[in-house]
Amino acid sequence: MWWIGLGVISNSLAADPWMAPSMAAGGVTRANPTSMGAILTAPATLALTPRYEVAGGGRVGTSSVLRAEAAATDSTTGPLTLGLMYIREGASFEATTDELPGWLLPGQDTLNPYTETTVGGGMAMSWLNRHLSAGVGGRFTRYASRFSEQSDNYALNASLGGQIEEQLFLALTGENLYSTDSRDDLKLGSGIRWQPPSKSGASRFGIEADLVATLAEETMLSDIHLGMEVRPSPYVPMRAGFHRDARSGVDSITGGIGAGSEEALFEYAARVELSVWEHSHSLSLRLFF
Repeated sequence: MWWIGLGVISNSLAADPWMAPSMAAGGVTRANPTSMGAILTAPATLALTPRYEVAGGGRVGTSSVLRAEAAATDSTTGPLTLGLMYIREGASFEATTDELPGWLLPGQDTLNPYTETTVGGGMAMSWLNRHLSAGVGGRFTRYASRFSEQSDNYALNASLGGQIEEQLFLALTGENLYSTDSRDDLKLGSGIRWQPPSKSGASRFGIEADLVATLAEETMLSDIHLGMEVRPSPYVPMRAGFHRDARSGVDSITGGIGAGSEEALFEYAARVELSVWEHSHSLSLRLFF
């Protein structure tokens, strides 16, 4: 199987929804019905193909960020699809001037450890033998650090999906349609994925694109995501990608590989931020039922 992904996505203040497969391919998720990241961005896409999957994993990096994640989705029991995702991330950085308290004891360190926990879910309905779908979702995020008060925030999203003969997948998303965090920017997105029918031969090729307009402080910011996957066998995915972060101006290259069987896949992904030369590594175990 071959596919190439292309996307434009804005940076989110909440933890990114990419587990190892999406991270390895640059983060394109919205029109991919097999992506766990769609739970938080485009739940309608999950209803376009039957699937029952449970996944878990984690991430580490040179920036001392530690992350644990888990997700589950079920679209096999009828037109209703449900998905849940949990992410917990923690790290310790020097506090910024705005984060420091009004006074410090002599010799007191200024490290500002933080934890961010995100719990989100999505629900979607499909029609016309999974050719059309609509979904809604939301997330709860709790942020706590040494020099700031704990904050709890909520956000809601909605999405539409469609497919033609298992070759063309389409998605429309509205993200952060409602949010209690004033820093969350409204995102209006679209996604498209094309792949030849599976009966065309052992080698498959596909193209995927996400386009998301983010309205931030009277400006529009966008990330660029490019990804490619090659499967020399059905259960050995090999991925590579590129990501440009519009907020930080940092470019990243990504890659990964997996191995497994029809029931389970173990996948590894790596990301290197080019200008600062920081890297992160992600592992995921996916179970299919």
